[in-house]
Amino acid sequence: MNIIKQLRQEKGVTQEELGKILNVQKATISKYETGRVMPDVPTILKMANFFNVSIYYLLGIPENNTHSHDLILSDKEREIIYKYRFLSPAAKGTVELILENQYENEKEEKSREKQAI
Repeated sequence: MNIIKQLRQEKGVTQEELGKILNVQKATISKYETGRVMPDVPTILKMANFFNVSIYYLLGIPENNTHSHDLILSDKEREIIYKYRFLSPAAKGTVELILENQYENEKEEKSREKQAI
C-alpha cells in the first residue's frame, strides 16, 4: 500500500479532506496515492507535518540511510512553530530575541549548577 494512502487512512481522513488541507484537488491526492504524480516539495513538507512523519518516511527512504537527524516535535512545539510562521518580520524578531535571551539564561544557570557540584 502507498505510504500516503496508509497514513491518510490511519489518520481517518478522506482524499477530499486531505486535498483541502494540502490545497490540492481530491484527484491529485488519488494520483499521489497511486504513484502517477509525485507531490512537489512544499506539498511533501505539508504532508510530513500533517502526518507527523519525516519526509524520508513519507518518500519511502529508510531512516538509517539518511545523514540527518529529524526532530520529533511535540504537539505544543508544532503549534508554536505554526503560530510563529504567521508573525510579521518585526514580531518574529521580538520572539527570537526573547527566545535567545531565555536560552542564554538557562544555559548559564545549568553551567552554574554544574560548577556547584
